[in-house]
Amino acid sequence: MAKMGRPSKGDRTVLYSRVPTSVVERLKAEADARGLPYADVVAEILCDHYGEVYEFSRPANPNQERLELTA
Repeated sequence: MAKMGRPSKGDRTVLYSRVPTSVVERLKAEADARGLPYADVVAEILCDHYGEVYEFSRPANPNQERLELTA
């Protein structure tokens, strides 16, 4: 049986922060335009600031089958 799910993005830690709404709106717009999760864009920005390379940003696969959400 094939392995399910996406590949690991390595050793990471959850970080919570309160950010001005105007900044969050810009961040979400960039992430949406690039087809990336918001967290990946935040990680890229932080890594760039501290001289690290974030190698795990990859757009969502548009060909991936989606399940309909029902409640």
